[in-house]
Amino acid sequence: MPSCRHCGNETGEGNTFCPECGERLAGFTEEETQRYINDLQDSIEREEDAERGKRHGEEQDRTQQGDTPSKTENTVSRIAKGMIIAGAILGLVAGAILCAGPLLSPTGTDTPSGTDTPSVPDTPSISNIEIIQWHLDERHGTTYVVGELRNNGSVAVGVQLQAVVRDHDGHVIDSRQWWPASINNIPAGGTWPIKAGVSDKQNIDTVEVSVIRVRVWD
Repeated sequence: MPSCRHCGNETGEGNTFCPECGERLAGFTEEETQRYINDLQDSIEREEDAERGKRHGEEQDRTQQGDTPSKTENTVSRIAKGMIIAGAILGLVAGAILCAGPLLSPTGTDTPSGTDTPSVPDTPSISNIEIIQWHLDERHGTTYVVGELRNNGSVAVGVQLQAVVRDHDGHVIDSRQWWPASINNIPAGGTWPIKAGVSDKQNIDTVEVSVIRVRVWD
């Protein structure tokens, strides 16, 4: 019977991940590899867009602080025109809603006034993932990371962890990256156990565990 190369546990036929330590048993397919590359590129582009937006906002702040009176007046004029246009658009939308009446409500009743606009879910972020606790456990010559993490965000996401193993001189002697929940999304506000073999080296001094990536699995 097949066994896991990390923990030695018998895995049975047809398993993709070890039921004991979560190690992947088979290599990535071409489709999975391409999907990973596409997701990584999308993540990098989002980070670059966010950084460009931040720089643009800082440049606008500096420009506004150095405005002359005439520029300030022009800015106020543009804002006023924008408010007028926005008011006209809102008026058209409100008129369309009133005319549509029952078509917009399954029960034929108006939407209650004063209802708050639904909030937009948070964008998945590493900062929303918290490693609550973890410790090292050695079994059969392999060092394991055992613990628990929590998704503090409002979106269910998959989480990738990394363990960096160092010796007494501070040198990196081993490392491991894995998805504790495999291809499952961890529910918003939910927790998930951590259990993975990270090294079979004998001269381990420290192990650093961190969240390196989040993504929403389909």
